[in-house]
Amino acid sequence: MTKLYKNYFIEISILFLFLLFVLFIMINKSTFDSGDSIQHYQMSHYSWQHPELFFNLWGKPFFTMLSSPFAQFGFKGIQVFNILVSVLSGYLVCKSANRLGYITSYLPLVVLFTATDYFLCMYSGLTEPLFGLILILSFYLIINDKFLAASVVLSFLPFVRSEGNIILIVYAVYFIVKRKYIFIPLLMTGTIVYSIAGCFVFNDIGWVFNTNPYTSDYSNYGKGEPFHYVKQLNFVAGIPYCVLLVIGVVFFVTKFLKKNDWKNSPYQTEIFFLIFGAFFGYFVSHSIFWWKGLFHSFGMSRVLIGILPIGVIICLGPVDALLKKYSPKYILPVLSVLMIAFLFSGNKAAFDLKSDFALAPAQALAMEMNEWYKVNYPGKPIAIAAPHIAYVMDKDCFDPKQCSSISAINEKIPSDRLIIWDNWMSVIEFQLTDQKLRSDQRLILLKTFSNDKDTLKIYMSNEKSIIKN
Repeated sequence: MTKLYKNYFIEISILFLFLLFVLFIMINKSTFDSGDSIQHYQMSHYSWQHPELFFNLWGKPFFTMLSSPFAQFGFKGIQVFNILVSVLSGYLVCKSANRLGYITSYLPLVVLFTATDYFLCMYSGLTEPLFGLILILSFYLIINDKFLAASVVLSFLPFVRSEGNIILIVYAVYFIVKRKYIFIPLLMTGTIVYSIAGCFVFNDIGWVFNTNPYTSDYSNYGKGEPFHYVKQLNFVAGIPYCVLLVIGVVFFVTKFLKKNDWKNSPYQTEIFFLIFGAFFGYFVSHSIFWWKGLFHSFGMSRVLIGILPIGVIICLGPVDALLKKYSPKYILPVLSVLMIAFLFSGNKAAFDLKSDFALAPAQALAMEMNEWYKVNYPGKPIAIAAPHIAYVMDKDCFDPKQCSSISAINEKIPSDRLIIWDNWMSVIEFQLTDQKLRSDQRLILLKTFSNDKDTLKIYMSNEKSIIKN
């Protein structure tokens, strides 16, 4: 039994973590995000009723396809999917570290799962965990000389997150440097497969490019400072991860600059291009997108979650060198305890135990509104902007008989449904301010719900309104 435990220590640890994280679903009430997290879940959940959602580029088709069986069991189902994806990423980070000759044992798991937002994101419907899994899987396949498999797997990355196109360029450069030109065309496999499959839906072989929601010049999200993500990484990954990352960057850059180290160190080229190139290519690109207001960038810090698994390889480099010089007997457990303890330190970059695992106030408010709705207007169709409203009300937001977009009121006030205005998505996405709706003579206000931060206002066409309570 002891020998079996030693031989399969990482596998046993991964299984234990998976079960532990799944059990935590029963305690955790958070969806991590009330917008995209829920909207991705809705697309996965309703894709079996609306197959065209499997080809919705905003929803990320490859993510929708893989997560949809889990999403049929509700939001907890897609949480299980993202937990599974995340622990597989942890497993592949461990396997990659072992292949690179690291003696860091279980530390990769500690570094990854104590990255604050990485842990929280497991309980969401977001695409970042799957992006991170495909990135570390591709790297693992490359360092095991499985170039064909790596190329094909990676080719589907743009259909998990659009930034996957940046990673494809990095891998193409790597193949050129390694003179493995034959694998470059395979990086287009995913695009070719989806172009052909989607052609039967859109009657357009170029639909992947022609329906891309991020190519328009107009963006209503604005722009920001160039070092926005440098400042945000601390809050996404936590201080311990960032400290190790900075030390790791210095450690590897020093090695890269030494010709002898470059020649004698195995996988130096792979680390340089596929870890550093992918991590900082992604990081710098997002910084530029937000700085210049490109590709509908909103400056959301959570986009960095997708590169945290490959970033662990950078974090581990100097630790591995330390462990090989001194005994790991005390260093590993002490470092692990410190990283775990940080999560509960009360630091701004650590867990906020009062809010991080609680139901979001916006969702709690929507639940209050839904109780009023079920008494006064049960079954009546709704027009909304915020995805969490349809989620709380158990509405199929892709069935126009149940739910439609609030943007339609810019042209015509729907007389057959309630209009549920919120003070965030309605304003940001559709520029529908409270003042604009209050001054619209075609509408009458039925009810207002609010808390310290969120407001919901229920309107109806002036011609059809019947105020009950």
